[in-house]
Amino acid sequence: MTALPETGPGVGPRGPYVRGAIGALRYRLTGHRMPLALTARITWRCDALCAGCGMPNLTRPELSTQAWVGVLDDAARLGCVRVCFTGGEPLLRDDLGDLVDRCAALGLATTLETNGARLGQRARFLRSVGQVMVPVEGRPEVHDALREPGSYASALAGLNAARDAGISISTVTTLCTKNSDPEDLNAALQTAERLGGTAMFQLLHAEAPLASRAARRLHLAPDAMRAALQWVLGAQAAGRPVGVSEQTLRYLMTWPDLATISLTTPHEDVLCSAGNLHCVVDADGAVLPCVLRVPPAGVRGPNVADAGFAAAFASLVEQPCRACAVAPLVEYNYLLNLDRRAMVARLRQVRTPLSPWSAA
Repeated sequence: MTALPETGPGVGPRGPYVRGAIGALRYRLTGHRMPLALTARITWRCDALCAGCGMPNLTRPELSTQAWVGVLDDAARLGCVRVCFTGGEPLLRDDLGDLVDRCAALGLATTLETNGARLGQRARFLRSVGQVMVPVEGRPEVHDALREPGSYASALAGLNAARDAGISISTVTTLCTKNSDPEDLNAALQTAERLGGTAMFQLLHAEAPLASRAARRLHLAPDAMRAALQWVLGAQAAGRPVGVSEQTLRYLMTWPDLATISLTTPHEDVLCSAGNLHCVVDADGAVLPCVLRVPPAGVRGPNVADAGFAAAFASLVEQPCRACAVAPLVEYNYLLNLDRRAMVARLRQVRTPLSPWSAA
């Protein structure tokens, strides 16, 4: 690993936010692309079998620790401000703590998405993480039905371990036919409130690239989707700690049908920044503009194994879609479009100097 400076531009605690705003403004003025937000899907492996997810069925090679360090270093040099570690289950990689510490040394804000089951053993090694996000799908019995028996208890234990280690925490509820009633929405929000965290809400998409067959039976009809989101908006207006901006929630309420996850025409007044200001690096090194744009079978897209992350990011091409209903991507787009309301809402939720801009 190359040595890193202990001080310098962007290394201070507020550096990521300053650099992010400057980078987004520069893109708007000049068209200069940079990976301000990076989703690092560091493993396909998972120790859970959730109803809506098909990822545990994947068997592909994974980048080495040194390769991931190279990705992070290149991304930082290109202007990255925030990294979200996800999977699979990222805590299945023993080197996760090293990668998180590397981000901290580079001045990058970090988020960890995990099912929480292994946080009890690992939380004290992850204190450089800005925020930990753990799924809570509503009441315990509903959560266990959508995920696995006993998974609610392990998720709660993980959230407590992260909080006790001084890490900012958030619950994540993926709205579907099984947990969209007010009782389950309130149960998820109450969990976040008791722990002093925020509650994120997103939508289950039947046609997402890594969705399972069961997801087609679980995604919400338009009227049910709008009713659930309206409840979340009401909770937010009442001052409860909803971690998704009002702009994103209202955007999702106008989405025509979750059977169609993306559109080739703009939806509402927000420009998609996928592949221009944010991207995904998969466990095998593939670089994607976003989680929806997976190359067709047999087609090899840009990959860090070929010529490094910088070259792979530079080779991303314009995407056919112009809008989507993926809540974290919508939130990215509002923030990276420098929407004042979304930016103010995000800053109000920041609990630590290196907390992330949004959930991904």
